[in-house]
Amino acid sequence: MDSSIPIDRHRETAGYPGRVYPCLLALLLFLTASFGFRSSAAAEARLRFDLQPDEFPKAILEFYHQSNIEVLFLATDALRNIRTQRVVGELEPRTALTLMLAGTGLTFEFDSDHSVIIRQSPLAGVPQESAPAPFEDSVHRMAALEPTAGHNLKLEEVVVTGSLIHGVMDVMAPLVYVTRKDLSRAPFATVQDALYQLPINSLSAPREDLGLNNNLNYGAGINLRALGAGATLVLVNGHRQPLSGLNADFVDVSNIPWSAVERIEVLPDGASAIYGSDAIAGVVNIIMRDDVQAAQTQVRLGKAAGGRDELLFSQLLGAHWDTGKALIAYQYSDATTLAAAARGYAADADKRPYGGSDYRSIYANPGNILNPNTLQPAYGIVGGPGAAAPNPPALSPTINRENGFSQYQLFPERRAHGVYATASQALDEHIELFAEGRFSQRDTLTQQRPQDQMLVVPSTNPYFADPFGGSPYTVVAYSFLGDLGPTTFAAETRNYLGTVGANFRMGEHWRATLSESY
Repeated sequence: MDSSIPIDRHRETAGYPGRVYPCLLALLLFLTASFGFRSSAAAEARLRFDLQPDEFPKAILEFYHQSNIEVLFLATDALRNIRTQRVVGELEPRTALTLMLAGTGLTFEFDSDHSVIIRQSPLAGVPQESAPAPFEDSVHRMAALEPTAGHNLKLEEVVVTGSLIHGVMDVMAPLVYVTRKDLSRAPFATVQDALYQLPINSLSAPREDLGLNNNLNYGAGINLRALGAGATLVLVNGHRQPLSGLNADFVDVSNIPWSAVERIEVLPDGASAIYGSDAIAGVVNIIMRDDVQAAQTQVRLGKAAGGRDELLFSQLLGAHWDTGKALIAYQYSDATTLAAAARGYAADADKRPYGGSDYRSIYANPGNILNPNTLQPAYGIVGGPGAAAPNPPALSPTINRENGFSQYQLFPERRAHGVYATASQALDEHIELFAEGRFSQRDTLTQQRPQDQMLVVPSTNPYFADPFGGSPYTVVAYSFLGDLGPTTFAAETRNYLGTVGANFRMGEHWRATLSESY
């Protein structure tokens, strides 16, 4: 069940994720009952429309843009075979929608002041044999095409990211979906790989190949509109997630088992009024699977030129019964390192062959003597790494440079385990209990830039040299790459989260959820 425009189906209270207090619920029920009347102001206001014939999904989105009326419909492949009518003129939205859907077999019903539900008849997907009726003919048939009252079609429940605040117009954006069909067709291996393909997502967030950017656990964050990872709210099944990184400033999506993901919803618009300041750039809601029957096994092997072999193994077990369902998923992934030397653009810090500058470091082995006043390199020490230095050392005006990428690794060695489980049980037609949990562990090992240091050599050192004259010490820029090798970082990350709760159906139109997350 998909909707072209998000409507209010989120079941968390902003600022209090995972909790709904009884007194607050009672207050909301009272206020809604007191002020939740419906009007037809939006449907009866006359607006200027210019709707051209098109496929239904594209045409209905254009209707939303011109009318500011939210639209909910059941997305099927048959809708692409349905073409709408041309509508031009100053009309009420209800009239414009009636004319646009004339002859398509689709009906509609206004659900609130600013939202409408479009339903498909059993023959709605059948291609039209005759040409679309002209605009004038459609006017005479309007009465016969009015929405049928008390329609028996029932819409399945849909849980989407977003909200519709009464009276607020033109603030919501259509959701961007990454569905399970998209996941199966694309060569994605992780959640972050799928999200990196979205143009709205900036790659400046913490990534697996940017481990030292306050990201010692080599996690992956999401950064919509390049406003910072802390400005993008990441949810899993509508629940907030623990923060990662040295400063706890982003949600690590790399520990979510890829094989257990049903779809990903992205609200590419500011939602801070609904969710808080961490949703200034938008919201990403990752929906996990709960519909697996029997067992599913998946094995994925990948190999890149010059290194970086990847293995992904997952096993899903699921069961349904009359009053409930359960699923458990396990995923194991293993990836080797990728050395910078295996990539021409990253193998050397000297970018002059590519039209750039020389970014090799003045911290070298042998080192460079710095000017004590400016701390800029003045003389290079003559010799080779590990070779016996002359006494006093020979100096040269040629500055020594070191390629810090000679043993650098672009991607770390990574090994990860992930488990996800969910279950629900209906006690009766009004109460359903549910629980879900996730655990992951990831171990990484990588080589980064070598340690370097600015050494102060006193005049008492037998290898002291003073090319400037009269100085009691000499400052040397030195790298320990030849002595100690590259800096090695090892990280172990464990994440676990559990949620229990209950869904309550109160009459035909009301539903409440009480949940607790840890």
